[in-house]
Amino acid sequence: MSKPVAGQWYEFDGERIWFVGYGQGGVACFQRKDCDPSWIVNAHTSRFKHLPDCTGWDWQPETFPQYWTKMDPADAKVAFIKRIGLNDAIVVYCDGTETSADEWYQSNRTRLTEQQALALLDTKPVPDPDAGCWHITHDYSNSDPHHCRKPCVSGTLFCAEHQEKPNPQPAEDPEEWVEITDPEHVVRECDQVNVWKSPRESDWMTPDATLGVKVKRRPDCIFRCRRKDLPKPRRTVTVPKWLVVYGDGKVGVYETDSKPRVDSVHKEVHRVGETTYEIEEA
Repeated sequence: MSKPVAGQWYEFDGERIWFVGYGQGGVACFQRKDCDPSWIVNAHTSRFKHLPDCTGWDWQPETFPQYWTKMDPADAKVAFIKRIGLNDAIVVYCDGTETSADEWYQSNRTRLTEQQALALLDTKPVPDPDAGCWHITHDYSNSDPHHCRKPCVSGTLFCAEHQEKPNPQPAEDPEEWVEITDPEHVVRECDQVNVWKSPRESDWMTPDATLGVKVKRRPDCIFRCRRKDLPKPRRTVTVPKWLVVYGDGKVGVYETDSKPRVDSVHKEVHRVGETTYEIEEA
């Protein structure tokens, strides 16, 4: 590893540190979070792992893949963008095919969960041109008649072109009891708990002892609620965070997609990270 640079962020023995610099006598100074500066012999700085993208104590390295909305909402062919690296992304089309994206831009995009992204794919069945069916005509004198695996609406359709209408699904009963599977769900008064995980209806009870507790805190229990009371789905939104230095030397922090403009009021603008919010769907 190259020689550590003062003012840069590093990882040392599993902890994030800020490198202060070198002192006299072959020692170097660094600082851990919420601790006084520490000293170490220069030779041990070879164990420092540089974090070139780190912006502070709360910074977290990005993980991939990531799923983002498309740039142009009117583009009916594109389902979403799959980001596979800092500067690499894949365009995923509604039919599931993929192509490499020319460039990656985060502006005007919203981050999606993998489940939200996959739900944007078109799941309609696509006729298989190699399924073995051939064009049906009214010429029944064909010496080698083809028996279709599916009945055709008329004698002018391919078998694969015939799409049977799906059976109508019964309407969901809002009063039906359904299991709560979200581990982050906070137990409410309208929920019920089964501490024995049994199939007996009589074992369900009001959640007096677990009220206000997250489901993941009680793996020994199962929880349920009426379908009408199921929590609304949530999505995450990531917003860049900017540090602004004003003309009088004071500083402020803004959260916005667009970088604040440097002008007579904002003398300096630096990106210092991002904040991810969880929003309940309307």
